Order: sequence, then C-alpha cells, then structure tokens
Amino acid sequence: IDVARNYFAFKSPADFFKFHAPLVHIVGINCVIRFWKTDKKIRWYHVTALLAILLNDLLTFVFFFPLNEVLFGETQDITLIQRTFHQWSILNWFRSFVLAVIPVMYSLSLNRYLKMLLKGI
Repeated sequence: IDVARNYFAFKSPADFFKFHAPLVHIVGINCVIRFWKTDKKIRWYHVTALLAILLNDLLTFVFFFPLNEVLFGETQDITLIQRTFHQWSILNWFRSFVLAVIPVMYSLSLNRYLKMLLKGI
C-alpha cells in the first residue's frame, strides 16, 4: 500500500481521466443525437452505452473516490484498509462489467447500421 501511496503522490489516474472522461461524454451524447432517427434498435444501443457511461461516473464519484481516500490517504489502520480494499475489489468487478457494456453496445450499433447501409447494395 505504501508503494501505491507513493505512486499516487506523484501521478494519479485522475490525470488521465480529467481529459478523457469529458471526451467520452461528448462522444456518447453525440452518438445518441446523430443516430436518433436512424433505427430504434440503434438508438437504444447508443442510449444504453451513454447510460453505462453515466453509471460508471456515478459509481466512481459515490463509491470509488471515498474508498480511494481511505486506501491512499493517511489512514494507518490495517483492518480498515483491508476492509476498504475488499469493498473496492468487489465494486471494481461490477464497474468493469458496466464498462464492458459500452463497447458491446457500440459494436452492436455499428453492426446493425452497416447491415442497414449494405442492404441497399
């Protein structure tokens, strides 16, 4: 835990996500707007992907930031750190599943859109 704390004192994943998270939101909203009138299934693939993006943000701000504060803050209580890491680990599996939904939805959308385009050829 000390190695991770020393690393996060120097560089944090937040440095990466401060730039990329708003970009992902813009792309998600843009996809919903651009493909709204194409096909009902395509629309809902994009809406589902956007909802997964927003759910990931909710999980991050509500659960992961407080857990990270305990893990990488000044806390020295080993029992608290172990319990917090266990909670973080379980929630991270759920967050990984939510994040896996995003490329699946965009892939299904792209597949359906290309089928629609190629149908006329």
